[in-house]
Amino acid sequence: MLGRTFASGEDQIGAEPVAMISAGFWKRKFGGSSDVLGKTVNLDGKAHTIVGVIPAGFDLLLQSVRTPDIYVPIGQWSNPLLTQRGAGLGIHAVARLKPGVTIEQATAEMERVTSSLAQAFPDTDKGIGASLIPLRKEVLGDVQPILLILLGAVGFVLLIACVNVANLSLARSTARTREFAIRGALGAGQGRLVRQMLTESVLLALAGGTLGVLSRNLQRKLPFVYCRRNFRARPIFASTPACCCSP
Repeated sequence: MLGRTFASGEDQIGAEPVAMISAGFWKRKFGGSSDVLGKTVNLDGKAHTIVGVIPAGFDLLLQSVRTPDIYVPIGQWSNPLLTQRGAGLGIHAVARLKPGVTIEQATAEMERVTSSLAQAFPDTDKGIGASLIPLRKEVLGDVQPILLILLGAVGFVLLIACVNVANLSLARSTARTREFAIRGALGAGQGRLVRQMLTESVLLALAGGTLGVLSRNLQRKLPFVYCRRNFRARPIFASTPACCCSP
């Protein structure tokens, strides 16, 4: 990352306009220049000072937010409705749970907060709540049961493969009975024969495990590639603590 993230206080209304830009926008607009920090971009007729460049691999992976080009603190949003409590702006927040706090505890805390706001501002906040959705559920959506079924099917296929490999190993050992008899006649002990068979089995298992790990790493990247392509085509909304813009 080049530069810095937003500092404390820059999300307040009336603060000095600052912005962070994506790596793609940095290369397209500024040619990847290292002196981009301190330059300005115009949003809604207002100059925003660039304070940082977001890494190219950054992606919120949210269905409601596509990858933007420019990020600004939400307090600098020029929409006059931002200061009106009764305005329904449809703001989405992205947050990280504190270590040791479960999603159920966070949901209960948000219910207490929204309940307190409804009591303090009954005219505008009554009946308004907040929904907490884990990132995994947001990304997977309704396909999680299907993925669990596929996981079970893959596990069953793996079990069948293990049984087949065991049968092949047993058949191969049976076919080598004459070889083992000759080795025994030449002085090879039972322990040495067992070590030879174990060595062959371990080498076969290591080769299979290495191929499995490489295949897993490749397949693990495919869903995220699909998510990035899919989410970029979706409409964009503001998010907290920064709102996202695409000029």
